[in-house]
Formats: sequence, C-alpha cells, structure tokens
Amino acid sequence: MPIVLFGHQYWDGLMDWLGGTVLSGGNISEPDPGLVTVTDDVEKAVALATSLVAPGPSRQ
Repeated sequence: MPIVLFGHQYWDGLMDWLGGTVLSGGNISEPDPGLVTVTDDVEKAVALATSLVAPGPSRQ
C-alpha cells in the first residue's frame, strides 16, 4: 500500500529523523524510508495514493 505524505515543510523533519537516528539505531532497515513518498504535488499525491503499487524512494 502506498504511503504518501503531503507537504515537505511539514514532513521533511520526520523523514530526516527516520533516515538518521532511527536507521542508525537499527530500528528500521535501509530501504524502509524509501517506502514513503513526500511530495508537494497534489496530482502526484493523488496518483500514488490511489495506485496499487508502492512507489520507490522519492522526496520530490
């Protein structure tokens, strides 16, 4: 299931924490943050959220 977070200004801090502190602590694996897409593009968010295929790593 795709995970789409809308709004870089709001979500980038969380993504930095996941990719830094949480990953280095061994609490998640390397590819895990890539399962989440953060975007400011409404059309992209809708397309991803309504798709059946999980997106690859992207923070556009």
